[in-house]
Amino acid sequence: NIKKLNISDTLIKNQKIKNNVLNGLALRYLMEEQNLSNNTTYIKRYLELSTDKEMQNDIKKIESSIQKLTEGNKLKSESFIDENNNPVLLENLITRKSVLFFYTTGLTSHLSAVHKKVISFKEKYPNINFIAVNIDDSFEVWKKKLREFNH
Repeated sequence: NIKKLNISDTLIKNQKIKNNVLNGLALRYLMEEQNLSNNTTYIKRYLELSTDKEMQNDIKKIESSIQKLTEGNKLKSESFIDENNNPVLLENLITRKSVLFFYTTGLTSHLSAVHKKVISFKEKYPNINFIAVNIDDSFEVWKKKLREFNH
């Protein structure tokens, strides 16, 4: 996967286009292909090549969150907002074995793919609770996206 970053750096000269490609590669890696033992090396290389400071911060936040979500780690108590805009504690949502997954409304293709996977997983693993966590700030945008996916 680092090879893809390096190839993009070599072949793409326009920095804006290069940043877009690097951002896409980094997000795809973190959301789909990641290997926890290689994350630090991958993100370090991404940060060396990208000049998009805003996306760099987002990528670092996502990577940091992923590192905290390894199996067996206890999550700290967090307050979230449910689909009715009511606060809810994460610990109250986890009543049995659970899978948490995170998404942003800005990555519609990722959201669509995850949505399909979760539907399939729910059928295969009915005893597991699947919890979607939106990482965006806007409740209105998040609520609209839920309606689009019939939730």
